[in-house]
Amino acid sequence: MFSIKIRWSNIIIVAGIAMLSLFLLAGNASADPPPAILKINGIEQISGIGSNCRKVENEITFS
Repeated sequence: MFSIKIRWSNIIIVAGIAMLSLFLLAGNASADPPPAILKINGIEQISGIGSNCRKVENEITFS
């Protein structure tokens, strides 16, 4: 049989590297997809979240 010596220092180092890797990967992840662009007759509208994605001149808004 093989004899494997496990040291606490090695376990701590491996756990630290794993946690650091996960932290760095999570920091680079983005939850937002890229915006969609709708183009009709040369006018572009970029997608967004909310009730008024497109601004119209002389529009009456209610608060």
